[in-house]
Amino acid sequence: MIYRLFLILILTLPAFAQASDEKITPCAIKNGRAMAKELNEKPLLDKVKHCTLTCVVTQQCSQYSARSLGYVKEILDLMGMGQAEWDDLVANELGIQLATTERARTKLECYEQCQLYYP
Repeated sequence: MIYRLFLILILTLPAFAQASDEKITPCAIKNGRAMAKELNEKPLLDKVKHCTLTCVVTQQCSQYSARSLGYVKEILDLMGMGQAEWDDLVANELGIQLATTERARTKLECYEQCQLYYP
């Protein structure tokens, strides 16, 4: 399972990188760290954290840098810094979609919308 996720990430990352000039930006790093710290202080489901963080980073930076940040996080997890899960990438994509479709326009709306999907 882990090797399959790693293979998928490695195979899709180059195609994603070509689709955008943006990578993990200082904006994504700064806002991602701040949001992760805030979310980790609360007893929330892991998927709510992933969804909310990428939603907020998309709002404050871009969907491309939020997606890159999520990919890098899962690659680091595969390398032993956490537990890599395909569902984390799914939650990340949900957060990005909530922000890009404007179903969530604020940090609070990101959190509320993500909780609807991951109660």
